[in-house]
Amino acid sequence: MDKFVVVQRKRKRGSSRERDFCKRDRNDTSSCSESASQVFSSENDIGSFVGVPLTDADRRKVLCNCWSPPSGFSFPYVTVDAQNRSFQKKWLNEFTWLAYSNIYNGAFCKWCVVFAPQTVSRSTKPPGSLVSGPHCNYEKAKEHYINDQNYHYHKLRAAMFDNFVQTDADISRDVRNAFNSSR
Repeated sequence: MDKFVVVQRKRKRGSSRERDFCKRDRNDTSSCSESASQVFSSENDIGSFVGVPLTDADRRKVLCNCWSPPSGFSFPYVTVDAQNRSFQKKWLNEFTWLAYSNIYNGAFCKWCVVFAPQTVSRSTKPPGSLVSGPHCNYEKAKEHYINDQNYHYHKLRAAMFDNFVQTDADISRDVRNAFNSSR
């Protein structure tokens, strides 16, 4: 079994690197903050991208223009142990990797959905809530999100996001371009 190490810089929660990445996107002039005011469109809902192969353009779309509930949005209630709970919009600000799907009425990790493997080996546990399905149990949800961002799977996807941002900023770093220029 292959072993590898993910080296990741310490970052503050709620950093602006995703917003900065979106502002300099060459193909789209809108920023992540503008997506919050969009009318619901299943085209931009993160649920539309779960479990399907994505192009780089699709990845940029999810990372920059993913649908976000507008202020005043009424999240559906989920009954857990005879108590009604719902998703809290403030979690989207606390966890920049989190996105809410109106299609699935639940939360997903943008990074994990965008960089999810297309196939899973028998020895690997298949991805669960926040990746291949929505997280809808909001009892202790914030604790769940804090724990999730410390899992190896999530840290690896965060590193993949960093690499995607760096490669997108400097096309010469893209391996495909290096191979083409060496011919």
